[in-house]
Amino acid sequence: MTEGGGGAGLVCVGDSIITADRSWGYWLARGGGWPLVRHSARGARSWQVLDQLPHLRGHRYAVGALTVGANDVLFDWDAARYEANLLAILEAMSSACDKVLISSFPQAFRRFPGSSPERRRRVMAADQIIAGAVAAVDVVMVDGSDLAGPLLCPDRVHPSVRGHLLLADRAAAALGLAVVPSAFSSQASQARNDHSRSRYLAVTAKTTLRELLTRVTHQGQAT
Repeated sequence: MTEGGGGAGLVCVGDSIITADRSWGYWLARGGGWPLVRHSARGARSWQVLDQLPHLRGHRYAVGALTVGANDVLFDWDAARYEANLLAILEAMSSACDKVLISSFPQAFRRFPGSSPERRRRVMAADQIIAGAVAAVDVVMVDGSDLAGPLLCPDRVHPSVRGHLLLADRAAAALGLAVVPSAFSSQASQARNDHSRSRYLAVTAKTTLRELLTRVTHQGQAT
């Protein structure tokens, strides 16, 4: 999907985080005045993001924005596979984009009371892989490690509107843009979160119970 006029634009590649209607890629494109192109898809694992790369061929973009790995961590974690896929994605994007940015995982990623320590280990491993790939391919890391509370949606996976705006500001600073995305328009400065505190607390309680029940069930099956 393409929004805006012609010329070198900003392309979003990856999963549902970057394909959100008001993702940090969207706000960054507005702040930089770039047309927005999306090839990202909801639910994409890293090997499915590889299938988005042929859409980049024959095009040149000013900026590439990437989020990938959340679904690998949650559903199909294989560290070696993720590292190989991530390097391939970044190398392809670097060939098509003047600058490539990737966001890191928040430390609060999918973290509820009673959640599995294994998931926390996966998040740490994924962030280490991202850091290594960023150094190897020379792309820009957008730090999302401190996103928590109102900066995340109740699922603790997707940044909230405010979280996306913060990431967009950090991405703009990394690119040296004079415009701060969260302040360049009234739409951004007046943006409200896509959830209330009551919904955040309700989802926390519901998911915490589900996490605990799942862990108890798995422990019972293992004994």
